[in-house]
Amino acid sequence: YPLCALAVSDERPSSGNSGQDSIVRVWTVVGSKEHKKHMAKLQEEGQIPEFMGPLSRLGTSNSKAQQSSPLPTYVRDVLSSEPFMNYIGHKSDVIALAWSKANFLLSASMDRTVMLWHVTRQKCLCLFQHSDFVTAVAYSR
Repeated sequence: YPLCALAVSDERPSSGNSGQDSIVRVWTVVGSKEHKKHMAKLQEEGQIPEFMGPLSRLGTSNSKAQQSSPLPTYVRDVLSSEPFMNYIGHKSDVIALAWSKANFLLSASMDRTVMLWHVTRQKCLCLFQHSDFVTAVAYSR
């Protein structure tokens, strides 16, 4: 799917991206504490064979997971091959994202909504309805 928006968090080693599939994905930076925790959780759930260990998926973009990743090639070696979190709720293309210092994420969509998310929650915290497309979102610094 085409990538429409990418936002990098200043406060946590992660980024968010979105596109025409209406899903907002949060990725961790490879090698970060969050990435190691996420990989350990996947291993506990049996999604990664035990012999691979939490750090074995770092690096090469030649792995099957990396090749099938929806991330553009130029970021595959920097971000995790699997999203840390998928936010589902928009009904059309998500075209803008913004991170807050407190790890909140705003997503704006062509469905005329803005959704507020937090990295510790899977559900939308607040839905803002608008009369037209929302093409940009930002937090005050």
